[in-house]
Amino acid sequence: MVATYVGYRWLYYYGDNVFVNQIERWDAHVMTFQRHDEAKIIPQHRERRKRLLAAAAAAIAERGFEGVRLRDVAAECGVTTGMLQYYFASREKLLHAAFEHAALDQVAGWRKAISGKPVRGERLQVLLDHMVEEFSSPTTCSIWTELCATASRHHDLRPLVSHVFGEWHAIIREVVDDATADGAIRPAVPVDDAIRILVAAFDGYELDLASSSGSTNPASASQQIMQLADLLFPRTRRG
Repeated sequence: MVATYVGYRWLYYYGDNVFVNQIERWDAHVMTFQRHDEAKIIPQHRERRKRLLAAAAAAIAERGFEGVRLRDVAAECGVTTGMLQYYFASREKLLHAAFEHAALDQVAGWRKAISGKPVRGERLQVLLDHMVEEFSSPTTCSIWTELCATASRHHDLRPLVSHVFGEWHAIIREVVDDATADGAIRPAVPVDDAIRILVAAFDGYELDLASSSGSTNPASASQQIMQLADLLFPRTRRG
């Protein structure tokens, strides 16, 4: 699996063994690395680690980064805190890994949504449909909001946030370019400006929904995102 970050590196601990994501190359200001360690992890450990990270992410969504204790995650998984420390050297490393796991899964979901879609003009709508579905997941909205808030205090998380925003923009840009080339849309403003506006709207709605303020709901947020997309990327033909 390949991920792209700005100055980010992660260590995985397994007993006395430490596996490090090796840096492959510098590309301008962006660091690209390959997770060589995943091939070295036996399936049992890999699946257990995923369960621990999923439980940690759920705990972050429920209690916030500052409120999660190792014993909360251990109880959720039915393991001891010693088991957690076998995989992760500290509470902070566990929770940072949970943020990374959730964020990269979210990005992978965006890419999966548009993979195998041969009609170029349809990929934008498919991607938007997938992205607004996330509004119905309180955990997804809360994890993203908590990651951004935590990154303001834990600087080593900032590259992960930058990576997600970069992928958000790049994936939308890919399908917008496809739809434009197909003649399905004609952007109303410069494309990069339009995408920044759309991403900001997605980001704002996820924050609003995570706060449970009651000022919006998933259905309204989804409808308004689609209305905004129609204004930014008006269709030249209606299906």
